Amino acid sequence: MPNVDKDIAPARMTHATVLSGPFAGRFWRSLAARLRALAVRRVVGLVVTALAALTGCSALDALDAVTPRGEGTRSAGIPYGPGPRQTLDVYAPPGAP
Repeated sequence: MPNVDKDIAPARMTHATVLSGPFAGRFWRSLAARLRALAVRRVVGLVVTALAALTGCSALDALDAVTPRGEGTRSAGIPYGPGPRQTLDVYAPPGAP
């Protein structure tokens, strides 16, 4: 819509004129805190989603993805009871007794 009266300048509203007064600082601090919380939740959600996508959404695969790899020794089939399935595997880092 064109300005009919050329002598009157249109009013310019800024955030300083809209949010001025005793509550302006509290509003911006509250808004900043909410945005930080939202950003943290978004990052955590993206990390969890990426981890689930990369590992095929299996809990054991997710644990395997964050387990360090490296040299080590494996002692397999150590019996701990009388049954044939009562055996365990022991994984130890290099240099462990």
